[in-house]
Amino acid sequence: MASFTDIIPQFNPYVQQLPVDAMVQVGMAKQQMYEQNVTKIQGEIDRIAGLDVYRPVEKKYLQSKLDQLHGKLTLLAGGDFSNFQLANSVGGMSKQITNDKFVQNAIASTQRIRKGSTDMEAARKAGKSSPENEWWWGNQVSKWYNDTNLDNSFSGNFVEYRDVDKKLRDLADKVKELDNSVDIPYKRDNAGNTLYYKKDKSGKVSVSTDPNSGGTPQIDDAMLRIKTKGKPAQKILDNFYTSLDENDKQQLMITGNYHYRNANKETFKSDIQNTYREKEKMLSDYVVNLSVKLKTDTGLSDVEKKQIETTLTNLNNKLKNGDLKKEEQAELNKIDSITDVDSYKYQLYTQKYLTNLAKDISYQSVQQEYLNNPYAQMDMEKRKLQFQYDKARQDHAEWLSTHNLAIQRFEWEKTTKAQETLKNIPIVLPGAIRTDVAAPTLAGLDSEMKGIETQIKGINSQYGALLFPNLSGKSKIDANGKVIEKSPREKALDELLSKYNQNPKSITDNAQREYLDKVRGYQVELLQKGMLLKTINDGSKVFDDQLSQYFKTKGGINTKEGRQLYSAEQLYDVASSYSKYYKPAQATAAPSMGIAGLGVAPSSGVAQFDTKAFLAEHRGKSTEPIAVAFVKKYRGEQLTPTERVLVDKTNEIKSSATNAVRNVYTQKLQWQSAELAKRMPEYQTMEGVLSKENKTDMDLAQRLITQKLKEYSDLGAVDVYNKSDFVPSTISEMLKKTDVGYTISKNYDGSANLVITSGDTKQTVPMNAIEFAAYFPKYAVTNPVTNIKYAVLASPNKTTNITGTVDPVNAYISGYSLPGVSSTPLAPKVRVDVEGSANNDGSANDRFQVRLYYNTNDGWKNVILNNQGYVTEDGVQTILQNIGPATIQSMLK
Repeated sequence: MASFTDIIPQFNPYVQQLPVDAMVQVGMAKQQMYEQNVTKIQGEIDRIAGLDVYRPVEKKYLQSKLDQLHGKLTLLAGGDFSNFQLANSVGGMSKQITNDKFVQNAIASTQRIRKGSTDMEAARKAGKSSPENEWWWGNQVSKWYNDTNLDNSFSGNFVEYRDVDKKLRDLADKVKELDNSVDIPYKRDNAGNTLYYKKDKSGKVSVSTDPNSGGTPQIDDAMLRIKTKGKPAQKILDNFYTSLDENDKQQLMITGNYHYRNANKETFKSDIQNTYREKEKMLSDYVVNLSVKLKTDTGLSDVEKKQIETTLTNLNNKLKNGDLKKEEQAELNKIDSITDVDSYKYQLYTQKYLTNLAKDISYQSVQQEYLNNPYAQMDMEKRKLQFQYDKARQDHAEWLSTHNLAIQRFEWEKTTKAQETLKNIPIVLPGAIRTDVAAPTLAGLDSEMKGIETQIKGINSQYGALLFPNLSGKSKIDANGKVIEKSPREKALDELLSKYNQNPKSITDNAQREYLDKVRGYQVELLQKGMLLKTINDGSKVFDDQLSQYFKTKGGINTKEGRQLYSAEQLYDVASSYSKYYKPAQATAAPSMGIAGLGVAPSSGVAQFDTKAFLAEHRGKSTEPIAVAFVKKYRGEQLTPTERVLVDKTNEIKSSATNAVRNVYTQKLQWQSAELAKRMPEYQTMEGVLSKENKTDMDLAQRLITQKLKEYSDLGAVDVYNKSDFVPSTISEMLKKTDVGYTISKNYDGSANLVITSGDTKQTVPMNAIEFAAYFPKYAVTNPVTNIKYAVLASPNKTTNITGTVDPVNAYISGYSLPGVSSTPLAPKVRVDVEGSANNDGSANDRFQVRLYYNTNDGWKNVILNNQGYVTEDGVQTILQNIGPATIQSMLK
């Protein structure tokens, strides 16, 4: 056994021996696998995060999936990422995300959007795009973008523009034109039904409109031929609908939705209401046309009249009994039940577009003729026309022969009795412009025109109710009182006037002719005065140019760089505008032309300045800052340095330019007045000295003076411009002298003055039109060329034509006013205008040319009759008197 004395043996401690090199190699291998797997997992995460997803809802969904994956990776953070099994597990998680149906749906939809945008750019460069197609594409994308349902994928694509309009117009060109002629040779009842006659055994004849009655139709004396020609709108519309393919319909769907892109149900209601208003207008216009046709077409048969009357009754009932309103309301009611708005927009637009296009392209005419044997009728008409022409030519030749003989006789008498004639007939020359009436002005002329317009309105109101009592007389008027659509009654009057202008003799009803003669006279006068107004305004521009040149010499307001901010003329206009709205406190203190207090508040009393109206006149214009500165100055507000310059410079220009402007303006008014007096016949006079050898005229002059002296005694005055023009004592003394002379001064309105002269003394004996015609009837006669002369003077284009152009319908003279053709078949086909030389000034030296129009089968032709040069007033009268069938024949050659 052992004892404590035993020596215990000593052991060295165990030291573990590690394979360091091997372990290092193993660690490095695991680290490499770790890094590879981490890179692989990170790549999967990045790939998923980088998926091209367009919609916000899908981006949010994808992010939620990534967040889930991140959460699982967090749980695995303590795991061995060098383990391929763990890495594959994570890869499986990422594949679940990419295989998710919502994610795949998002990726595919996004790819379609990218492709569509590329297609749109390519189409735009190739000229195969349009605003509506690009809008439609963007609208599809926008709708899907804002959709939150993950199940919905984007299936749209960009559609290249298809020109449906061109296709349809080309198609309409190929639609075969109707040219049908149907002859109805049988007897008919008033409704147009063919009558069938049947005789029974007893010989009694029964009549029926039933084609199955066993009767037979009988030939009528007059055969009805109905001709239809053209391309009816309905036929074109039918072709439109049948020719549309799916691509056309898709384009119309796009265009329709683009057209109604901002529309809602209220928009649809408004569109439908407008459509029915247009329908109502079309029906109303048709009623007008039929009403005028019934009144004026003398060639209508009893059957045709009955048909028109029936149609008018039906149309008036439809307009008045609410049928259109019911149809409209039915369309409006449909709107409230719309579920597919896009389809409704397509249907509404397509119907509206195709209908309007068909209506624009279509044309159709229906003509009815009542005929006997067509060939015999044609020959008979030809013979009749030739007979009328021959007779007219013979009548004109006889008239011309008689007229020429009368001229020769007159020339002989004038030659053989010249001395005696000169003693008894006054020599008549244009006199001075009248001074016994106020000088004419443009304002007065404008006032006259407004008075004529009032007269026309009164005549239209009076005769409209008389001629068309069944048509409405109420026009549509806007908030400003402007007529936006004439009433059916006024439209009918316009149509009646149009027929009258084209052929006055086509109107046979006395009430119609009375109306037309009155309103036509006023309208011609109104147009002539309007042309005169334009003539004088155009001529006055020379004075405006003078002012513009004057202001160019005045300095305006410029920038430091020398660029002009305001011209002197602009500054003067602002100052004048200020004067218009500023009323000083004391009217007696205001200088002429109302320039007082320009830009300066009054020092005492109460002044009135309509700052609101003043600023409104300049609002939005370049002069608005000046106007603002003037208002601030008036109110006593502090002005900026720039505003002070604007006010001071404007005042300076106003002060320095006032006299010059006043002088030019005065010259302008004087020129206008003088030109108006020269061109307005009411200011012209014709003067002729009475021969003392003519005992009749002398006796009449004495009787007139006696009457006027008595009138003066009874009333204390006669109708003279100044009291000193008619003094009884002066006249009595003048009549005793041997050098007393008598001159008649004839006015355009038919009145005249008998002017008595003795030495330097002159007295005037006035005559109204009735008195002049009673005392001196042969001198009171008006030369018809006088009106022509002043119509030419009033026109800017120097023509009697009221439109100022070569326009046969509005020519001054019709064939019915020409003695050589008035009673011939040529009368409705002839018109005449007289045109003046550019140098005409209203004197006796004025020269003219006569233009003849004739309506041939190929339309109106015109020719100048005096092609050898201008003629005088007498020459015009001679030409007008000699126009006859031979003139027309020569013209056509």
